[in-house]
Order: sequence, then structure tokens, then C-alpha cells
Amino acid sequence: MTPRPDLFTQIHKGIRSMFYDMGARLQAADFTDRAASTALLERLERTLSFLHEHGAHEDTHYFPPLQPSDREVVHLMTDEHQEIGRKIASVRTAMASVLPLAGTEAALEPAARLNRTFNHFMAYYLRHMNHEEETALPAMWRAFSDERLLAMRTAVLASIEPGRYAEWLGWMLPSLNDPELIGMLRGVKAGSPPEVLRNIAGIAEKVLQADRWSAIKRAAGM
Repeated sequence: MTPRPDLFTQIHKGIRSMFYDMGARLQAADFTDRAASTALLERLERTLSFLHEHGAHEDTHYFPPLQPSDREVVHLMTDEHQEIGRKIASVRTAMASVLPLAGTEAALEPAARLNRTFNHFMAYYLRHMNHEEETALPAMWRAFSDERLLAMRTAVLASIEPGRYAEWLGWMLPSLNDPELIGMLRGVKAGSPPEVLRNIAGIAEKVLQADRWSAIKRAAGM
């Protein structure tokens, strides 16, 4: 039986990897090194921008069409997105307290607060993604045909600038297991122009280990 289109799980895997990477970098950072800490704060800001963008995609393309069918699920997800917005703001406030002190011993205390603030945010967001996969995804499967789900995904992808989408793929592709990657590539091969497959393959070649990528290509018939 062919699995139904899943608009959440694969991108959520990429976001989880994004969180794990940033959490590891942040807790090990030396904020007495101004250049390194400034670069890390810029990386953290970019991470926050990806998370804000992902929520906006769901709020624009997924939840409004679901509203007539499952108002309760949409209300729950919308409330959680609003809380995520508040937590993103709290992380940015903590970042602002660190930046002027970066490169000095005085940065250590606000940097520790930033780390705790980010950890609280990460814990909330990880639970939120599980909640979406357990509630919003089944609700969308009940409400929409496969064709409608694929159209919703296409609308999201069309809204993302190509360079930005390449960055998203750079997080998502290494986060998927082999059957997921093979299935995705087969689907792209069957339903997209050849240049789309070439672009994805080029990114995969950069972000996956060579032996893994070689095996996946063979299995996907590329």
C-alpha cells in the first residue's frame, strides 16, 4: 500500500537536526572569543529565521484549509505557534544581552542564560512537532485527498526561494532514513522535471556520506 503524503515528518526531522546542532554548539561556545561568539549568534539568528518561516508556511498553507474540518486541531496548533513566537522573541532578547559583551568575561553569565532560554525553547518546539505529527497529520489525512495534500506541499515549495530551499534540503536530506530518501527520490524522478532531480541530487551528494549516497542512488534507480 502506497503511503499517504506526509507534510510534516520529513521536514520536522530536518528541524530536529537543526536544533540538535545549535544546542550542541551553544552549550560548548566560548563567549570570551568575540569572533567565534559573534559568528555563533549569527548562526542562531539564521536558525530562528528558519523556524519562523516553517511556522508561517503551516499557518498560511496547511491550517486555514483544515479549519472547516477540524477547528479544534487548528486552534491547538495555532495556540502553540503563538507560544513559539513568544519563545523565539525570548531567545532574541537573550541574544541581545550577550552580543555587546561578547569577547569578555562579562559575557559568560548572560550566555549561560541564553543557553537555558534556548533549551526551554527547544524542549517546547520538539514537543510541538510531535504533537503536530500525532494530531494535525491524521486530521489532514481525514480531511484531504492525496492530490490536495500534494498541492498544498507544492504551494509551500513554490513560496521558497531556490537558494533558501537548498539550505532546507541541506538539513533535511541527512536527517532522513534510507527508505525515506529512496522514496522521495523516486517520487521526484517520477513526478518532477529532470532539473529538479538534478538539483536535489547535487545537494544530496554534498551532505550525505559518499557510500550512503551511492547506495541510495542505486536503490532509487538514478
